[in-house]
Amino acid sequence: MEAESENSQNVALFWELFNEILKKVSGSENETFNPIGWCTDLAGANLAGLCAVFGESTKSRIKTCEFHFKDHRNKKANRLDSQSGEEFKSLCNELLESVSEKHYDTVKKRLDSFIAAKEERSFLQSWLSWWHDRRGFIFRAFAPKNGPRMNQAEVIHAGWGHRDNPNMSLLEVCQADVRDSLLLDAELRGYAAGTATGGDGPSFLQSKKREYARELNKARKMGEELLQSDAEGLTIDPAASFRPTERKKRTQEATRKDKVNRPKQTAATGTFAVTDKRDRPSHTTASSSSHVPAPDLVFKL
Repeated sequence: MEAESENSQNVALFWELFNEILKKVSGSENETFNPIGWCTDLAGANLAGLCAVFGESTKSRIKTCEFHFKDHRNKKANRLDSQSGEEFKSLCNELLESVSEKHYDTVKKRLDSFIAAKEERSFLQSWLSWWHDRRGFIFRAFAPKNGPRMNQAEVIHAGWGHRDNPNMSLLEVCQADVRDSLLLDAELRGYAAGTATGGDGPSFLQSKKREYARELNKARKMGEELLQSDAEGLTIDPAASFRPTERKKRTQEATRKDKVNRPKQTAATGTFAVTDKRDRPSHTTASSSSHVPAPDLVFKL
């Protein structure tokens, strides 16, 4: 909706109007919008407006946009030298992608040490503290698990930003608004009739494959974090009575004896011949059967 400013009153008004529409469409006065969650940036107006309409419990269902976190990270990294900037971004990525609280805490300590190492990095401390206080909305170790990683409204905003010229006059804005409304109405009628072609984004099957790949990657990260050695020492206690079964190495002598006692297959007859080693000649050839001693046992294939 068009608004002069994005304050908490306007955000609350938007959701109140949205609920009013749902009640009219459904024909029930008890119908309200009740999603599994919201994906939004952490502007105070958004949080206050949502809580005003849906209650304080809404905060547990809010997932903020990772795009905004990475955008802020890049802006901070640009104030560092190139090497420090890349290290800072790498640590931020690891902090964001941690799937366990323990690993998050470990990376957080490394990032604190990185900032404290040089005076010119001190401006990062308040930035990191700000995001750490809101870790339940953004970092994967704490945020809602089924939320999207990016606010899909950003895609719409990008489309709007590139569709029309900037600094349009009031008349041009009115024309663009009417045009978009007519296009949306035609698209909705197409969906209702089952004739809409949809967009060019991923199909349902492609989305499921991507979700499956993300789950595999998450499982791999969990394994790495679980087995990662740290200050507490996730290693086998030297005094422990249990030891993993060690694979015994074969000696060269055992390998040699195994080769000597191994049955040989003759190419001509397709048989395995087990012979007495004492009668074995020093040299045999496949073409000279007279040089091959008589076998004690012959197994036909």
